[in-house]
Amino acid sequence: MSAVATKLHRPSDLLGLNTLERGQNDDICDWIESNFYVPAGRDRTLLNLMLHQKGILRFAFTRDKTDHFPYTTIIFSTVKKSGKTTIGAAVGRWFAETQTSYSSILCLGNDERQATERAFAFIKNSIALTPGYDKKRDILRDRWKVATTYALCLESGTKIEAVGVDAAGEAGGAPALTLWTELWGFETREAVEFWNELTPVPTLPDSIRWVDTYAGYDGGSDLLRSLYDKGKESRQLTNDEFAKAVCRNEVGETYDDFLFAFEELRGDPEASVPIWVNEASGLFMYWDEEIVARRMPWLRGVAGERYYREQEAQLPPNAYNRFHRNVWVGDESDFVPMISWNNCYDPSLEPLIPGDKTPIVLGVDAASTGDCFGIVAVSRHPKRHDDVAVRACRKWTPPKGGIIDYSEPEDFLRWICLGGCVNGHPRPTQYRPAIHDDCPLCVIGRWDVPLHNVVHIAYDAYQLVDMMQRIYREDIAWAEGFSQQSARLEADRRLHDLIIMQRIAHDGDPDLKEHIRNANGKTQKDQDSTMRIVKRHPDKKIDLVVCLSMATDKCLELLL
Repeated sequence: MSAVATKLHRPSDLLGLNTLERGQNDDICDWIESNFYVPAGRDRTLLNLMLHQKGILRFAFTRDKTDHFPYTTIIFSTVKKSGKTTIGAAVGRWFAETQTSYSSILCLGNDERQATERAFAFIKNSIALTPGYDKKRDILRDRWKVATTYALCLESGTKIEAVGVDAAGEAGGAPALTLWTELWGFETREAVEFWNELTPVPTLPDSIRWVDTYAGYDGGSDLLRSLYDKGKESRQLTNDEFAKAVCRNEVGETYDDFLFAFEELRGDPEASVPIWVNEASGLFMYWDEEIVARRMPWLRGVAGERYYREQEAQLPPNAYNRFHRNVWVGDESDFVPMISWNNCYDPSLEPLIPGDKTPIVLGVDAASTGDCFGIVAVSRHPKRHDDVAVRACRKWTPPKGGIIDYSEPEDFLRWICLGGCVNGHPRPTQYRPAIHDDCPLCVIGRWDVPLHNVVHIAYDAYQLVDMMQRIYREDIAWAEGFSQQSARLEADRRLHDLIIMQRIAHDGDPDLKEHIRNANGKTQKDQDSTMRIVKRHPDKKIDLVVCLSMATDKCLELLL
């Protein structure tokens, strides 16, 4: 590499003394603590790095004897609420202002929303919080011009952009730095091609991939897993190596100080820090896991203990372990702890009485042989209107070796919606005038049971289209198929959260309780905000939980 090429990516050299005049040098930690602003309540403050963070950044971003950075792929992985996104954003802004010129830095996510809302948003916020920022013009004088999806460094000419997965769109690009958020979710073929397309650029003096992420899923998250396995097969640093490389013999940054940066090592120079390096492949991996990884002050003490108790009570075990222990997990666990379901029992909840004006929503899930035919009725809670109450459950189980007679659940649906006789037979309609001639009450027209106020029927359309079209066509009730794709994923997660937060009440129905116990929650590998209710075992029934999920979602959606 020529001397000229080496200089071209150093804006402090290319652009005169602008950066040095602000009292900064090439040390990444000094720069961040002098320039990167973060919110502090209604005020702002400069980011104050923890000692272990300083060591990690300084080890990964100290130039070697050839004046180049030693690593091209840097993985920063630790538990939730440890500032991963903030650190990645600080790296991006530091790189743009001091380490490259007239180049490109990309903030990358599984989609444009994730790309825009993570590191890129933190970079924009930091610029906006910097003294001298003009909010009307979105300019930090002589330093930054900010727009919706990009920020242009006026000193270096380098642009930072937010980009979702688009391998074709980024083909031929030559970014100096790419910031990848939550790489565990990059599972699709397009996402892997996207990663490969944005490999570090050999024609640039320094081109780096920065990855901040949680652990992924066993049997999935293959891209992250391959990097993790390569990292674990690499050389793990000793505490002595780490401290010697990053100390500066200043107060708070001496060799002895850094020996205690990872407190659990108790200053033992021979102990191993959670950092692995592979110089040959240019890989640096910081992977902090289990309880010792909770290094930030707000994750400790009384407040930290309370936070983790609440999180453990609210999250499925696999999500809790990924977020708060940073360990690899399977994609299924109990849908909800049974203690959480039991806590939702409300002995004051009265059953619905025919003729009651309470608006109710029905969830219906059908099967002919292997599973049940289920119906669950819900309403808004009588005393807590923003919550949901389970008012009735009914299931039909196929006989051994036989199939369910759909006429029975259809009669029950009609009886709820239309009223009928006390024996549970529905009132006839002009489209279905036939009566139960084996019922003496129906024969003489004694339909004394009034209807319920059914405002909506949400159903799985797989085996119910014909039945529900008849009900809708006869103007018996508003019946609508419930998408079993994205809508169900969101509904299942909402039901989980409502149960955990005790915002759903039930009367202890044993069939529904059994189906809750039979259910697992399968986290979607590309989105932790959704979930799929699945069977714990192929022989276990969960139909009533599926009904409850659909009915609850519609009940909260409608203005009842």
